[in-house]
Amino acid sequence: MPRLSSAVMLVLVLAVVTPIGAQTPAPDPLVQAANTPPQFGAAVVIAPPGGLCRELVTQFATAGGPRGDLRDRCRELVADAKVPALTGPVQTGLEQMAGVQITGAGNARVGTAGFQLANIAGRLAALRGGALGFSLLGLEPDKDEQLPGTMLASLGSAPLVAQAASAPSSGGSPGRLGAFINGSYSTGSLDATSREAGVDFDSGGVTAGVDYRLTPNLILGAAFGYLHTSADYQQSSGKLDSDDYSGTLYGTYYVTDQFYLDGTATVGGTNYSSDRRIKYALPAVPATGGGITTVNQTAQADPGAIWYAFGLSGGYDFQFGGFTVGPIGRLTYVRTEVDSYQERIDSSAAGSGLALNVGSQTVESFTTSLGGQASYSWSTPIGVIVPTVRFEWLHEFLNDARSIKANFVQDPTPGTGTTITWKTDQPDRDFFIVGAGLAATFPRGFSAFVLYETVVDLRDVTEHHVVGGVRMTF
Repeated sequence: MPRLSSAVMLVLVLAVVTPIGAQTPAPDPLVQAANTPPQFGAAVVIAPPGGLCRELVTQFATAGGPRGDLRDRCRELVADAKVPALTGPVQTGLEQMAGVQITGAGNARVGTAGFQLANIAGRLAALRGGALGFSLLGLEPDKDEQLPGTMLASLGSAPLVAQAASAPSSGGSPGRLGAFINGSYSTGSLDATSREAGVDFDSGGVTAGVDYRLTPNLILGAAFGYLHTSADYQQSSGKLDSDDYSGTLYGTYYVTDQFYLDGTATVGGTNYSSDRRIKYALPAVPATGGGITTVNQTAQADPGAIWYAFGLSGGYDFQFGGFTVGPIGRLTYVRTEVDSYQERIDSSAAGSGLALNVGSQTVESFTTSLGGQASYSWSTPIGVIVPTVRFEWLHEFLNDARSIKANFVQDPTPGTGTTITWKTDQPDRDFFIVGAGLAATFPRGFSAFVLYETVVDLRDVTEHHVVGGVRMTF
């Protein structure tokens, strides 16, 4: 019994001497209302502990213009968060103010490195087939050059090869210098998540270059690429367009007649045009006139980015009559650096103070790819038809979730306490690419092809890629 009395007395003493301030205060209702990372990032800035709203009300109680608008929009959120029936509209307001769409500029699936690397890979495949001279979206070889055995294996039957080799050419026998132009189109979507806005995108562009055959087994070249991407955020929440320009050094080398290595080094620059829709409605606080405040604004910006990409790939070809099959492997590193930028809102209506200063973003990706490909050379009276299939398993090592940081442009004292911060989704680590194509080579230096690829089992992503065209030799 004495021991019990002592324990009770100790508890009572501790309760008396413990400072009230040491107790953890309950979160502000606005913070409690947030149910996604972007919403929470905005809520802790507007309400305590960030206190942006309190600072604006205290120091800029009578301010007009964009700063006064930011004050009033913050007051509405803080007041309406105390009404349980308004939790949904409050969450929408927080999401819109956080700028969930700003993750788009750094998203690899809407980026440009993959497009340029795919087009260069197409040219390297053409070079391994022996393509020289000028080609328009070309993949098929000239027949009269002495090349390693695996390069000639896909040309079809000997009579057709002899026919093509003896056919007159408008440019004479091809030399060591070649030129090419490739075109490509991609379309796809990224599903919306609790951390990122959904987007539907379309990309199209061209890659052109020249290369030189130093030896029968070694070719080096340089290329220039242009790509335009149009990305529409889902639920009519804006769009992100981009124009990308890049330069690439590349080469292919046959170690043996069957074993080859390809290498690429690319640097590119991207100009973005961003339109972020800010749209929500909330009851206005009495001090601002009451009624309903409807925000319907567009925050515009023109950020830029620079990116680097390096690739090393190789394969081994086995021939069985008209069949060519073999394993393929690839290492690819891409680094994208998106500059910090400031949004602008031209309208003076409600929401004019919600433009953001967005911090820089850096995205690094290192992927390995393992797979195989198979083709068959089918000789017909009019030409050689070559259907091809391929399969790759890709693993991502570096592309981790990245931090998004932004301040309101009208924030009077921007700092850590008033910085909206959250992390993007953790990218999927493993996915697959499957593809099928059909190429046709005819006498007198004419060829045509079509190739389709798609991404499989990549979380929240749908993507389709199509390449097609013709080739002429002069």
